[in-house]
Amino acid sequence: MKDGEEQKFSLIQKLLDRQKGKKVKLPKKSDKIGFSLASKDRSDLTLQTLRGIDQEKGFDFIWIDGSDTKEGKDLQKKFSPRHANLIEKYSDIHTGSIGAIVFGLKRLLELDYEYCGLIENDVVLRPKWFSTLMNTFNYAAKDGIVVGATTVRSYKTRVLEYRKNYTINWSMGGGMILFTREAADLVVKANEKNLRSISLYPKEIVKFYSETFDVDISSMEEWKNRISTLLFPPSQDWSWSTLFYKHGLASIGSIPNMAKDIGLYDEDRAAQVILRSYVTNAENNKGMNYPQASGLSRAKLRLVELTTGLVPSTKLYKYYDAYSMKLRKKWEEDYYKDDKN
Repeated sequence: MKDGEEQKFSLIQKLLDRQKGKKVKLPKKSDKIGFSLASKDRSDLTLQTLRGIDQEKGFDFIWIDGSDTKEGKDLQKKFSPRHANLIEKYSDIHTGSIGAIVFGLKRLLELDYEYCGLIENDVVLRPKWFSTLMNTFNYAAKDGIVVGATTVRSYKTRVLEYRKNYTINWSMGGGMILFTREAADLVVKANEKNLRSISLYPKEIVKFYSETFDVDISSMEEWKNRISTLLFPPSQDWSWSTLFYKHGLASIGSIPNMAKDIGLYDEDRAAQVILRSYVTNAENNKGMNYPQASGLSRAKLRLVELTTGLVPSTKLYKYYDAYSMKLRKKWEEDYYKDDKN
C-alpha cells in the first residue's frame, strides 16, 4: 500500500471471526517462559547467538547441540551465561532440524512452561529483544487478537498487515519464535511423526491465504528467488502460521525487527532478499502489505497459476519438465544465466 492511500481493507475482523470464542490471554509476570536453543557446529555463529540471548533476563533456556566437531561440542562446556538462565544442556542430538525442534518443545512443555520458544544458532538478537517480544502480545491484544506465536525476527516479505507496533504474519520461521502452550503443542503434534521437514507447497499456502483472508501473497519476492521452494515443499516452519490460523490463533511480529541473520551465503538470492527485508519503524501502522485477492485480476491469474502447479514466470515453464534433484545445480545456473543475458 502506498503512503497516504486510504486503508480500505484489514484482516482484523476476519481474525476475530476465526477465533471461535477464544479469549485473549496476556503474559503475566508469574508465567514461565522458556526457549530451546538448537546448535550444530559453526561455533563462531553459535557464540554470537548466545551473546545476543544473554543480553536479557526473565526467561530460561535449554541448549540442544548436535555438533560433530570437537570445537562445537566443547562450546557447551566453555560458555556460561551472565544474565539468561541456562537450565539444561543436551549434546549429541543428531535428529536434524525438525527433530531438534520437536525435542526442545516437548521438553519445555514437560517442564510446564506457559510460553515455549525456539532460537537457532544463526540469529543474533539485539538489546531489549525480550521485552519487545513480550510487548507484542499486549499490542495485538488491544485489537482483540488471540496470539499463537510471536517473533522479533520480522521480515517485510512475511507480513500480511502492519498494525500499530506489531505485524500480522503469514509465516514465521523456527530461527526465532515464541509459542503459547497451545501453539507449541500443535507444532509438536504436526511434526513429531514427520521429521523429514515436509511442508505445504507454496501453491497451497497461497491458496489458503486467498481463501481464508482474501489476501494474495503470490507476488512475495522470496518465491521468485527460491526455485526449489516453488517446485518442492519448503521446510515445516513455512506452514506453522497456516496451522495456527486454522485453530483460531494468530502469528504476529515486532515493529521494528530486533534480530539479524548470520551465516547466510552471498550467492543465495533468497538470503539477500531477507537481508534487505527487515521491518523498520517506517512500516508502523502502514496497513496491508499484499493486495486483496478478490480485487485484482492479475492476482487471480497468479493464484490460478500457482494452484495448478505452475509458477508466475513463463520463462520457468520450459525448464519445468527437465527439473530433477540430480540436475538441480545446473538447472538453477542456466535459469539465472538467462537473467544476465
